[in-house]
Amino acid sequence: MTVEYAEQQTLSAWIKVLVVVPAVTFLSITVMALINEQWGAAVVIGAAFLILAGLAVVQISLRLTTTVDESAVRLRIKPAGLSFLPRRMTKKDVPLSTISSRRIQTYNSLTDREFWGWKVWGLSYGRRGRFLYGMRPQGLFKVAGVRIETTAGEVLLIGTADPAALLAAVEGRR
Repeated sequence: MTVEYAEQQTLSAWIKVLVVVPAVTFLSITVMALINEQWGAAVVIGAAFLILAGLAVVQISLRLTTTVDESAVRLRIKPAGLSFLPRRMTKKDVPLSTISSRRIQTYNSLTDREFWGWKVWGLSYGRRGRFLYGMRPQGLFKVAGVRIETTAGEVLLIGTADPAALLAAVEGRR
């Protein structure tokens, strides 16, 4: 298998901070409650800390790997068991022979509704076979990537740091 394109993405730092900072804050409050012997508050806030810490671990460890070889575009979300996404999203292979169209596209999650649906940050499964893989947004809400439509009617928007390179790999030119 010859790999034409490969990229691994993690969530943006600002997304990770959204859960890490509150987790650290709740841990601090829990410690203060324990020092002051406020056991009830320590248990409640400590439980909230454990939930936030679990979410922080997921966000820090989540990875999207995009590869294009001579036969398919392959998308993998790892660790799959921690992603909270439908199974059909954590491992997706799109044979190149089934791609009916492809182009570079920018998606704005605030104003565009095409990929609305089951969502974990920039990963989304929308209605009628629409998949968004965009872990590294440009700014807060825009994802630049390659839009792929298949002969089966699926639509994928694959976010990438280099849309032109991904498009070239999908089209079979380097």
